[in-house]
Amino acid sequence: MRQLAAGVIVITTELEGRPHAMTATAFTPLSLDPPMVLVCIHRSNDTHRALSAAHSFGINILSESQAALATRFAGKSVARYNFDDVARFRGPRGTTLLSDCAAVLEAQRAEPVDAGDHTIFLAHVTWAQVNSGVAPLVYHKGAYQVLQPLPPLAISATGT
Repeated sequence: MRQLAAGVIVITTELEGRPHAMTATAFTPLSLDPPMVLVCIHRSNDTHRALSAAHSFGINILSESQAALATRFAGKSVARYNFDDVARFRGPRGTTLLSDCAAVLEAQRAEPVDAGDHTIFLAHVTWAQVNSGVAPLVYHKGAYQVLQPLPPLAISATGT
C-alpha cells in the first residue's frame, strides 16, 4: 500500500471539551450529490472515540507547507491536544479548522460502519473552502512529498 500516494488530512473535532486533531490518509471523497466523504479510523485511536461522540468534525487537507503539522498530529504526545500555537478558525458550524490548508471542510457525521478493526465514518459535507493558491501535501512510500507537474508528453493522439 506504500505505492499508493495519498493526500494528507488532519481531522479536527473536540473530545471532552478540548480540541482534538489526528493526521490521516484514509480519507476519500464519496459522493457529489449529496456531497459526502469518508474517513477510516482504527477503533483503539482517541479520534475514534471523539468522532463517535461528535455530530460534526473538520477535514483539513494540508498544504505542502504543513508537513510539521502533519507530523505533530500523527504522534501520540500531548502536543496533539495543544492548539495554542496553531493558526486556526471556526467554520460556520463551530468546528475548529486549520488555517493555510489547501482546503477545509466541515462535515456532519452519518451512521458509522464497522470494518474489521476500523470504523468507516461517513459524513455529509456541510461547508467547504478551497485555497487554490497552494499545493496539497502528499504521503508516499512512508514520507511526505510534494506534487510536481509532469513535463509535456510527446505522445501523439493515436498513441504511436
